[in-house]
Amino acid sequence: MRLVERQTAGNFSAWTEVQSRWQLHTKALIRNEEIALEPKEKEDEKEKGKRTGVRAKVKGQVKSQVKGGLQMKSEEVKGSVGIPAALLTKRPPEVLQEWTNYLGFLCALGAVTVGQEVLVQETDKKGKNVAEKKVPVLEQFVSELMKLLVSEHLNVRETAKKMVGNAMSPAAYGTLFRHFGLGTKQIFGDVGQIDFSDESTILYVDQVISIMKLVLDQDHKPSDLTSLTNIEELIMNLVKFVRQLTISVASLQTKHKLCGLIAATLAKSTMISFRNEYPFRTSIVENIMEWTSEFSSKESNFPPDTPPAVAKQMRQLTKELDVQVMQAISVVLRNLPLHGKDDEAKSACFSKFFTFFTNLLTRCKKNPESVLPQLPEATIESLSYLVTANIEHGLEYFVTMGYHQDYDTRSAFLKVLANILKEGTDFEMGGEELDKYYKLTELILQDANLDIVLTLCEVTQITEADAVAANLVRIFEANERVLDLIKAAIAAEVRKTEQANTLFRLNSMATKLMVQYCKLIGVDYLRASVGPEIKNLIASPVQAECDPAKLPPGQNLEANQQTVIASAERFLDDIEKSIDICPAPFREICAYLKEEVGAKFPGAEHTAIAGFMFLRFLCPAIIAPDGFRVVTTKITDKDVRRSFVLVTKVLQNLANRVRFGNKEPYMLCMNSVIDKHIDRIRAMFDRYATVPEDAFQVEPYNFTDEEHEEDMGRLHFYLAGSKDKLAKAFLGRQTEKSLFDRLTTILAQLGAPPEPKKTTATPGARLGGSSKANVLFKEFMKRMENKNTDYIKAKNIYYQQGTTKNNVPVFYLVARNIKQDIDWEVLIYYIFKTTQPFFAKSYALVIDMTMVSAENQIPLQWWTQTAKMVPDQASDNLESIYILHANQWFKKYSKRIVKFLGKAAKKCEFFSSTHELCAQLSEKDRGVPEDTLNIAGDIQSTFSPVVMVTQAGKKTDVEVRLSKDYIQIITTKPGPILAGNAPLVNFIPISRLREVDANKDTEVIVKYDSNGVKATTFVSKSAGQMLQQVKASKDRYNLSRPSNSVSRSTAFRPSDVPGTLLNMALLNLTSSNHTLRVAAYNLLAALCSSFSFSLNTTLLGATDIGIARNCIHFVVNVSTDISAAEPSMTLEFLLEALHGIIKADKQSQVYVLEYIKPWLPNLAQFATISPDPESAEKRQKLKELINSLVALTIREAREILPDILSQIWRTMAQLNEAIDTILECLCERALPSSNTSPLGTKNMDCFEDIMVALAIENPQRVSGKVVHLLLRALDDTSVNPVERLENHSNWVRIEVLIRWVMTLAFDNLLAVDKFIPELAHAMVMTFYDGDSMLRANIHALFMNVVHSTFSSRTCHEDKLQTLRFHIGEFHSLSSRLHFGVGSTKTNFSIYQSAMDRDNKLEKKMPISLVQNVTNSLFAVLSCCTRESSCVGTPYHSRWLALTCKAALTPNPALQPRAICALGVLCQSHELVTEDIIEKLLVLLRNSLFNYSGAVGDLEISIIHALAGLFPHLRPTSKYYKSMFWIAASLLQIHDKALYVAVLDLLDGVVKALYNGGFLKGEGLQSFCMRHRTGDLKALLDKLDVITGVSFNTNFSVAVTAHLMKGLRLSKGKSAANNAITTILELCSEKKGVNMVGYFAALLPMKFDETASFRSIINAVSGEAAGANMLFNRQMVPDDETAALVFTFIATVLRSSDLEHEQLLAYKLLDEGVRYNSAPFAITFDSLAPKMSQVLLSSQNQDVLAIVHSISSFVFSLDNLSSRYDISFLKKMGFVGLPDCDQFHVAKKGALTQLICSVLDHVMK
Repeated sequence: MRLVERQTAGNFSAWTEVQSRWQLHTKALIRNEEIALEPKEKEDEKEKGKRTGVRAKVKGQVKSQVKGGLQMKSEEVKGSVGIPAALLTKRPPEVLQEWTNYLGFLCALGAVTVGQEVLVQETDKKGKNVAEKKVPVLEQFVSELMKLLVSEHLNVRETAKKMVGNAMSPAAYGTLFRHFGLGTKQIFGDVGQIDFSDESTILYVDQVISIMKLVLDQDHKPSDLTSLTNIEELIMNLVKFVRQLTISVASLQTKHKLCGLIAATLAKSTMISFRNEYPFRTSIVENIMEWTSEFSSKESNFPPDTPPAVAKQMRQLTKELDVQVMQAISVVLRNLPLHGKDDEAKSACFSKFFTFFTNLLTRCKKNPESVLPQLPEATIESLSYLVTANIEHGLEYFVTMGYHQDYDTRSAFLKVLANILKEGTDFEMGGEELDKYYKLTELILQDANLDIVLTLCEVTQITEADAVAANLVRIFEANERVLDLIKAAIAAEVRKTEQANTLFRLNSMATKLMVQYCKLIGVDYLRASVGPEIKNLIASPVQAECDPAKLPPGQNLEANQQTVIASAERFLDDIEKSIDICPAPFREICAYLKEEVGAKFPGAEHTAIAGFMFLRFLCPAIIAPDGFRVVTTKITDKDVRRSFVLVTKVLQNLANRVRFGNKEPYMLCMNSVIDKHIDRIRAMFDRYATVPEDAFQVEPYNFTDEEHEEDMGRLHFYLAGSKDKLAKAFLGRQTEKSLFDRLTTILAQLGAPPEPKKTTATPGARLGGSSKANVLFKEFMKRMENKNTDYIKAKNIYYQQGTTKNNVPVFYLVARNIKQDIDWEVLIYYIFKTTQPFFAKSYALVIDMTMVSAENQIPLQWWTQTAKMVPDQASDNLESIYILHANQWFKKYSKRIVKFLGKAAKKCEFFSSTHELCAQLSEKDRGVPEDTLNIAGDIQSTFSPVVMVTQAGKKTDVEVRLSKDYIQIITTKPGPILAGNAPLVNFIPISRLREVDANKDTEVIVKYDSNGVKATTFVSKSAGQMLQQVKASKDRYNLSRPSNSVSRSTAFRPSDVPGTLLNMALLNLTSSNHTLRVAAYNLLAALCSSFSFSLNTTLLGATDIGIARNCIHFVVNVSTDISAAEPSMTLEFLLEALHGIIKADKQSQVYVLEYIKPWLPNLAQFATISPDPESAEKRQKLKELINSLVALTIREAREILPDILSQIWRTMAQLNEAIDTILECLCERALPSSNTSPLGTKNMDCFEDIMVALAIENPQRVSGKVVHLLLRALDDTSVNPVERLENHSNWVRIEVLIRWVMTLAFDNLLAVDKFIPELAHAMVMTFYDGDSMLRANIHALFMNVVHSTFSSRTCHEDKLQTLRFHIGEFHSLSSRLHFGVGSTKTNFSIYQSAMDRDNKLEKKMPISLVQNVTNSLFAVLSCCTRESSCVGTPYHSRWLALTCKAALTPNPALQPRAICALGVLCQSHELVTEDIIEKLLVLLRNSLFNYSGAVGDLEISIIHALAGLFPHLRPTSKYYKSMFWIAASLLQIHDKALYVAVLDLLDGVVKALYNGGFLKGEGLQSFCMRHRTGDLKALLDKLDVITGVSFNTNFSVAVTAHLMKGLRLSKGKSAANNAITTILELCSEKKGVNMVGYFAALLPMKFDETASFRSIINAVSGEAAGANMLFNRQMVPDDETAALVFTFIATVLRSSDLEHEQLLAYKLLDEGVRYNSAPFAITFDSLAPKMSQVLLSSQNQDVLAIVHSISSFVFSLDNLSSRYDISFLKKMGFVGLPDCDQFHVAKKGALTQLICSVLDHVMK
């Protein structure tokens, strides 16, 4: 059945039917297992304790949190629910047998489910919402199997293991192993940090190992295991996990199994497609060799309390494990070339293994009783394979051991030598006299079928195909095998091609190989065949254009056509004549093409030859003869190029025997040539395909040794890069698999391939400078030009490679490669010579200071000499200097050389990691040395903050990173270096460590060699972990030496803290070791007795007591009783428990949470400050405890987070007295010391989880405190205020609190009904602030608050529909834009990671948006009351109180927002008082008084607020008399930002005056002028003088004149229109002359409303109106008014760019000049140029006519009165009217101060 792969409806239906039965049987089976356990629970108490303890142990393992959620709870199947009656009546063995059969059927027939899907239901985290989802059937089935594998029932999991391992269909292997991979991945935490797991995880790992072994032990077809693509990572994760297990019987047995799995995997290596086989195998050896008794399995590492019997068993298992490890290593090492970046690294690896084997053999001899007899033989075999596969690295070791003083050892190595000879090892080690690539060359050339290179051609991606083809052609030509290569490629192409018309396409590798070969040896033939006519056309250019559309003037089309025909025929003649001298290889290729293609596609032979000789060779050479080296000079004549193209078209169509068609109609005339020569071309093809005995032979292309090595290096690069693809290609071809195995072996021996060199050269730079430096440089370069720099180049000190992200070339200086014995002058010359070609353009320099020291320094005299010679151009074009890993030594050294760097010092940028540096470089072809990447990479753990203390006592804050070979120390605070600041990066090689020890719990002392022994102390809270990691790194480096384990005991006196001892007892009572449990119980009994705990009479110490493995119920009961009886020891007990939990496994950690839970309520008594002297200290301890709980939550977030949240934080939430302290600690802990935003980090996610857990239990108290903290944080920004909230030091705190509030706002955990006013205030104060993520969070908070208002029924029941409508509005783009989250170009995700945040701030928010957002929130609050508005409700009052406070508190970031909001919130006469108006006017006056050149948000917000408040001011207020003049005065400030806001105020004032009845009977002008008296009049008159606009002369013209300045603003014109329209409609004037200014302004701008305005004019003017629109006796009664109107209209005309406005303005002028021509003189001079321009250039006939009419009438007058000029306007007080449409910045200062006086007077 496992072989069934075909999917049919029948077999899939059968599978699904069996699956449903199997699932029912699963329930029945587990039910039976549960029932079977029940009688056993009724046995005697001792047996009961033992057996139920075992059962509880297994259940505890399963329930503990199996990785990947692989947990099947018995509660899901317990009972008979859903089980058919027939199953309930069957005997349990029958059910088990049927279940087993069904499972075997499902596993075996798994192939029929591939590609099938099933619909499943998933619930969300809260278990509320259920969603349907399609998942693959096989995925679901395997997921169910994962649960069964860790079932608490032995029968279930063991049967499942056997069925999965033995019966599973190969089609399901990929899915099965992927699930294994996911499960094992979750065992580990961050990179380099392994979390020790509980025993259930060990069970899971054990099951995985067993199943994989069962699978791999079966017989398979080669294709069965191809889906195991993740097996390397999976096995390495298993190895890494197992190697960390504490030594025990179980861990030794697991290692036994894993060794067997490794051997089974390597036995199937020919069927498995490894991704990185050799590094994987090398890593396996490095890891499992540590399992032997030479290292971790030494008897000295056994637990000190191990019983003798167990110790004996462990000793025996250790011996057996030694043998099994060596047998596995033997399998792994067979044919394994060790992996390493170079020969030195491989030799070091070999030395490590070799020393290990020799030490083991020595122990076998000296202590034979400590090992099994098979171990020496297995070790010798492993050593044999090691030396055999790495003879070039191991022979010298082997020879020395061959002369060892101990005969037994020597004999052992002679056996190794015999084994090596039997293996047929090649002892040619590839010395300097041999070619490095001789093995690779031999492999590809001796392969008769060329399978390797042809497969490489198949898998090469198209972007590299040309380069690979050229490389192969050169290599095979150098070895005289190129024709074999091309013929093999042609044959392969023909074999796989189904249709003749798809043969040899451009992307075909056969085509590319032929093209590259032609380019290599075909130049001479091109010059002979097509060269003569090409040279003729270049020397005598002809007119050849045949396309009528492109025919130049003066050329004859028919003559050109004949020219092309003649040239094509000459080309054909020359080609035909040249066939006899065509290189024989070309003719042989043609012959082979004819033979191969003709055999499969008769009739297509000539097409194939044409494609080769013409399409790919001759024709391209005609089109671009300079590119094919036919001619040596570049062709620049476009006509010559065109003639080549046209001739080529003819020849190509002729070669293809295809006539021209409609696609190129201008070439139809060439069909006669094709018809004429078609038989001729066929004959030429036949001649090309004939190879006579005397065919023209070409000289072989000679390659130098350097060229050959470079070519082979390129092939090495391409093969290494395509190894995975090659492996897949060879996988199904078993006859050729040995070839690939040999290839991979050779590639591994060669190591990393060299990067291909670029073929293009950069032209040399021309030094144009004439400075002394340039002269010295030229002299130096000339003097040194014959110096050999090859040895400098070989040291890899300086080179060019790649570019920056800005495409600037990059040079690299690797400082650690500089040694003091170097020739400094040659080094400097080499650097100059390498860089010189790039002097003329920008370039960058990377200086790698990794591991640099005094031995790498350049002497100062050479700095001096070099600085004098650097050319000006080189210095100027040096764009950047990137310095990597600057250390303490370089900092000191830089002080000595900074004077030589000059301005280059300011170009230095420092980087503390390769990741930061690589971010500046182009991803392709980066040149950072691999050594540097390896040194700085492979970070296994990081510690911060750490204080580093030197021997001299100097303390420095640092970050410590541990990698495999180095301790990396980075200063956290950048220090001064050169012209900037940078962190220092120092390295301590693990190889230099002398001693590593701990001084205190928080100190690690590292002693190392560095010009003597130095000692450095690291102080950290994680000192214990750091010590362990450093020691582990040291042990890994010294694998060949046994590690020294140091045991340490800690004694406690009765006077010590009892909490510490209590936790030790309780924690160890949960251990899996019975002896340890008994010891812990006796400690607990003694503890209770000594300290008189309440349990002293119920516990009795005993040594022979049997304590169940799962005694957590006892532990919790004890903890509960003591917590109630001894609350005073709560803090110390809990602190110790949290310290100990770090060392516990995952199951024990859960147990710890359970037994500390009863203590948590006691914390309430420590949260408040009391007169007790110890109160403050205890509260500080409480904070420390809370911080430890937070740290635990963060650290264990991936493993036991749900347990922590439920057991700890939800319990803590019930402590009302401690909530404030808890939240205070959370807030402090959430804020990084660097004051960088934590949003988007994993830590922040944990804080959010904690907040939710707290709020679930105590929503009102928690949310109230969080909201209070947010409001307080906002209030605190008034201290040291800034313009933008984001720039305040408190901003990060505000960000965090906003995120928490937003998180709690959903589902009303925020208690919205209690705090909606405070939330509204916070949102108004912060919206639009921060980057896109923060703005999205505030918008989400707004939406969550609205949602909770609805869902929590805070909304009044009568307003539910209204709120629904508002919610719809709030989802609109316009509403989102108010919050700054409407753009489509930015990711406004709420939950972005910190790396994905854009951290970009929007431009400063328009303060007017505050009104929009406040109105939205006001509408939401209004939905919470039955009344139409929330004004007067407690919600409104609380919000208003907060707003008033913020409005009157100086704070540039918040005060303008609050003032704007105030104008929205105060919507009743009771709220708007003279007092609040006066306060705003005082603020405005003070702000204007301190005017500094620009009006800010504060002034604008005050004016907006006044506009909103004034309509609600009681009519009896004194401000009704003067507010118009305040608005009019403010309008006169020439500030664009203020203009629209003032118009809003003016509009509101006019409406308020009208609605208040103030204009009834007298009109706006009369009312306002009547109150323009006394001192106020004097001040306003002064304003009139400054602005040149007089209200006394003509009120309406003065008003509109001040409005005119905004007509050119985007929003100003519409605002001005609205204001004038309001005045016109409400001013209630009876006289036309009092309204003339409004009409003069509106008539041109509101063309479509002319008729309605005309009716108003008629009504005011009466009989005097006449036919004129504006000019009549009522509107313009005198010359003065006419002069003002003419001037005003002229100003409007000048500021307008709309034709209809200009037309109306000209009509008014035409009307006016005919009505009263004399005053028109005042504007004629300014209008005359514009009118002249209109007459000359306008296309509008109406405008032309009216302008012509004006001009004709004016010129018909005798003359214009000279008295009407600017002085006439000045007399009327309107000297500023002609340019009233502009903002005059120069007047702002004087106007502002005078307006302050106006405000002072009004407020009096």
